[in-house]
Amino acid sequence: MRIDKPLSLVGVDGAVLRGIARDAFLRVLAPGVVIEGVRFERIPRPDGAPSWGSGVVVEEAGVATVKRCSFVSIADGWVVEPQARLAAGEAWTHAGVDVRGTGHAVVEQCGFEACSTALSTSIYPADKEANLAASGIVIQGGVVGVKVTANARVQLRDLSVSGADIAVKADNGAQVTGDKWAIRAARVAIWVDEQASVNLKNADLDAETAGIVVRANANASIKGGRIARAYAGAEVHGLGRLRLSDCEIAGVKLGIWACDAASAEVHALRFTGDPPEWGAYADG
Repeated sequence: MRIDKPLSLVGVDGAVLRGIARDAFLRVLAPGVVIEGVRFERIPRPDGAPSWGSGVVVEEAGVATVKRCSFVSIADGWVVEPQARLAAGEAWTHAGVDVRGTGHAVVEQCGFEACSTALSTSIYPADKEANLAASGIVIQGGVVGVKVTANARVQLRDLSVSGADIAVKADNGAQVTGDKWAIRAARVAIWVDEQASVNLKNADLDAETAGIVVRANANASIKGGRIARAYAGAEVHGLGRLRLSDCEIAGVKLGIWACDAASAEVHALRFTGDPPEWGAYADG
C-alpha cells in the first residue's frame, strides 16, 4: 500500500495486515500520515521461501505518526535471504518501522515481536531535527532491536528490549539520545561505532558479553543506571570515548576495558555483587 497524501489509517476491532509483500506493507511518502491500532504480521510465502521486507517504510517527503501498532515476524532481507536479487527501490535493511532517506516518524506505544530488526533509521544527508522520535517501545527477540545509521538523529525514551542479539546499534555518524532504557538478555546491550554518538540517561542494561561497546571514533555517555551480568560492563576500542557517571556495575568479570587509543572517564561508579576480576583494564 502506497500512501502519497495526508490521511489517517486507523485499525478497529483488532485490524491485521497479514501477508508477504516485498519491501513494505505500507510505504509513506507524504506528510501528515497517522497509522494507529494496526497489527502487521508477515507470513511465509506459499512456496515455503522466507518472506522479508518492512512493516512501514517512511521516506522522501514522508512524515508519519505510528501509534499503538504491533509488528510480528518482520524480517530483514539480508538475514533471511542474502542471495536474493532486489527489485528496483528495494533495500537490504528492513524493519518493523523503517525510516529512510529524508523521512521522519514519531512512534509511540508500539510492540515488536520476533522481528529481525524492530526500528531502523538511515538518513542522508544529516538533518537537524530528529528523524525518529520513539517512546513506549517494547521489543521482544530479534537480531537488532534498534538500528540507527548514516547521520540519522534519533530520540528514544522508555525503551524495553528483551532477547535481541544487539539491543541498540548506532554507526556512521548517527546521533542517539535516550532516557529510561531497560534491556534484558541481550548479547550486547548497546553498540556504538563509526563516529556515532549515544547520550543516555537512566539505563538498566543486562547483557551476556558487554553492556556497551564504543569503537572507531564513536562516543557515548551514560548518566544514571545499572550494567549487570555482562562479561565486560563497558568496552572502548579504537579511539572510542566513553563517559559513565552515577552508574552501578553488578556481577561482571571486567568492569571497564579500554584499548587501542580509546578513553573512558568515570564519575561515581559503584560495583555491587561479587567483585569483578578487573575493575578497569587499559592497554594500547
